[in-house]
Amino acid sequence: MKRSLTLVVVVLLMTSMLFSACGTDANNAPEPEATALLLEVPAVVSATGEVMPERYATLSLAAGGRVAEVLVSEGQAVQAGDVLLRLDGGESLQAAVGAAELELLSAQQALDALYDNVELDRAAAELRLALANKALDKADKKVKGLTYRIGDRETVDTARANLILAEDAVKRAEDSYNYFTDDPDESVGKANALSILAATRQERDKARINLNYLLSVPTKLESDETNANFAVAQAEVNAAQRELNDLQAGPDPDALVLAEARVASAETQLAASQATVDDLVLTAPFDAIVGKLHVQPSEWLSPGAPALDVADLDNLLVETTDLSEIDVARLRLGDNAAITFDALPGVAVGGTVIYVAVKSEEGSGVNYTVKLSLEETPPQLLWGMTAFVDIVVADQQQLPDPQQ
Repeated sequence: MKRSLTLVVVVLLMTSMLFSACGTDANNAPEPEATALLLEVPAVVSATGEVMPERYATLSLAAGGRVAEVLVSEGQAVQAGDVLLRLDGGESLQAAVGAAELELLSAQQALDALYDNVELDRAAAELRLALANKALDKADKKVKGLTYRIGDRETVDTARANLILAEDAVKRAEDSYNYFTDDPDESVGKANALSILAATRQERDKARINLNYLLSVPTKLESDETNANFAVAQAEVNAAQRELNDLQAGPDPDALVLAEARVASAETQLAASQATVDDLVLTAPFDAIVGKLHVQPSEWLSPGAPALDVADLDNLLVETTDLSEIDVARLRLGDNAAITFDALPGVAVGGTVIYVAVKSEEGSGVNYTVKLSLEETPPQLLWGMTAFVDIVVADQQQLPDPQQ
């Protein structure tokens, strides 16, 4: 039970009024004198408290499922990161993690290859541009030749000379054949002369056709084809130049954006898969002792439901449970206290105020929680024991003198 405080008592001493024996007029009687004395204001604030760990937590999992195994027992010491509990389903989810890791590796290799091959790609782009310019130059010459004869001067002269020679060969072949005109058709000489004449006439006709072609101008169909070839060649030059320009500053920007997006997507997928696996495993957040187990193997654990409690029992403190608003207003951080315990008669330890709540606790009355550290921890002290604290107020005040 909370100890009662000493009340402030103000004692007012009055001196009686004295009147003269010789009949002094009451109107001339002296004013009565009064003196206010301030008695002692208590320098101690007392409260009831509870022994609590400095750090404790009720642990739960974001995922739900059947409890596959509980790896700790109540009272067991654990270290930060130790696995405490595991849910079913980890094998299939771990396979998804493996697939995500493989995709990330492949995506990263593709991205690295873009940087590794940039010099080779640039050389290929330069070769493509050179070939495109060569093809464009050839197409340009053909376009310019559309307004001229198909054959140039030298080619036409050569073709005309070939025709002259072919016509001369025909004439000589005709003269030779005329020599055998009167011979029978079965004559070998006549047959040979006729064969030579036919061959020379074919060569003459070819030479005449070739010369006529070289002396002509392109048809509309040929002009359209030539112009189309020039447009294609120009487009190829433009495309090759853009490709080379893009590679001057590094890998192909479009390919680079795609590769980087693939890596980012793989990283996100891996993180999500790993998080899903991690949600099936409960680990210790700090070095602690396992308090209470709320589940057992094969039980179903709902998402967010309490699984077990852990606490750092090496560092206990006391939290007040009934400190009133009047008393809490007098406290300051660093105030010293004497602390005793119901369960440990004759044991008293020193304490220090390390925390004063800024808001009252919910419940009956207006009470505030104050935390006190312990100068030493008795070996028998346990979580939840009742404590009594007497806090020495550092800023004790006195009531004002009514005469001042």
